[in-house]
Amino acid sequence: MYRVPPYIVAAAIDEASIRFVWDDTRASQDFTYPPERWLNRWRGLSDAAQIALGIGIYEWIVWRFHRLSADPLPLQIAEAAWCASVDPARVEYVELERADWIGPIRGPLWCAVTWLMPMIFEGRAKPEEIASGLSYLLRLAMHVSPRIEPFLDWLGAVTSRFEALYPAVADDPFASLFAASDQQVHEDAVPREMLDPAPGVDGRAGWPEAQQMLDVDPANPLLLTPEQVRRRQRGRMFPDN
Repeated sequence: MYRVPPYIVAAAIDEASIRFVWDDTRASQDFTYPPERWLNRWRGLSDAAQIALGIGIYEWIVWRFHRLSADPLPLQIAEAAWCASVDPARVEYVELERADWIGPIRGPLWCAVTWLMPMIFEGRAKPEEIASGLSYLLRLAMHVSPRIEPFLDWLGAVTSRFEALYPAVADDPFASLFAASDQQVHEDAVPREMLDPAPGVDGRAGWPEAQQMLDVDPANPLLLTPEQVRRRQRGRMFPDN
């Protein structure tokens, strides 16, 4: 069962009140936080580390509205995003109907999902999707949070950890010749626990821990079973059968 990380719960940002400006017709135009100093640091990280950061920021946004929204879908998307960071073939791409997600609660949640999905599914092939997603999610989190200090403390601690553990590496010019596009399992995926700033997390988590993110709630409607994935892949290979 998916659980919001305890460090986010402890930050107590899920106020049952709205104190920020929100207009669905202009959304990001009301954001005021400049993201450049963070984006400059994140460019030195691996794609997998940047994607993990994006999912982590998304979790802060979702929890901020915990007391104001009973819709389970945003949390199901968080669980699915971690799974997709390892194996995108296991997850359905999500596009929420805009008309169903408006106002100062559902509007920010729609925006968060809309910028998260391209980063998860297309970011490794299109780095601009990672940069765009991180910039937007960071500014959105800063805009809607009633207290920014816990979030910034977390962001600083995790960024420093990632700089030490997950630096960007040069692209292999031959890798794309053998990649299986959206069916590829990403063995460089960053385990979710690496976003926990607790001192006990010492950087030893690796591929076995990342694989645990595939062990997901079977009731999550966004997740495909391995058998469903195999059927879908067979359908692509033999579309007339």
